[in-house]
Amino acid sequence: MSKRPLEGLRVADFSWFGAGPIAANTLCHFGAEVVRIESETKVDGIRMVHPFAMNPDGTFKSGYNVSGYFNNYNTGKLSMSLNLNTEKGQEIGYRIIEKSDFFLTNFTPRVVDKWNLRYDQITKKVNPSIIAAYAPMQGLEGPHRDFLGFGGGALTPVTGISEMSGFPESPTLRHRDELPGLCH
Repeated sequence: MSKRPLEGLRVADFSWFGAGPIAANTLCHFGAEVVRIESETKVDGIRMVHPFAMNPDGTFKSGYNVSGYFNNYNTGKLSMSLNLNTEKGQEIGYRIIEKSDFFLTNFTPRVVDKWNLRYDQITKKVNPSIIAAYAPMQGLEGPHRDFLGFGGGALTPVTGISEMSGFPESPTLRHRDELPGLCH
């Protein structure tokens, strides 16, 4: 069997919901070992997104691992939960980053600061050769940097696209363009 391009590389995946898990999943498909870190205090919201697995009687299953969306984008990853609000949780997170080649997060800068995961912090304290990708929806700087949102439903009102759609005498049209969340 031929070697995949990213085999032998490890990714510390500190992302949730949307673009982060999708990017990490892509790296996993290219052969990287992805270690997914999920918050111990607030589970990934993607776990609550349809479609859900079904029981034989046609009812939806309940629990944490029944979302098809969640399972699709987290398949093949190693996974653990940490409380990054604690010093111990941050120390364990740092050990994972220390043994990784790539760091990925899509949390807002406010959360990244709170968890001490800024690029300057992890390169000085933990792993000077780490490659890092930060992909919060509204970017790392500017007045909207700490706005939380995923996909076109959150982005189009800020950009004015919603206001330009529809007809003057009716409400604006709702957009479902997920591309901004994937390409940010």
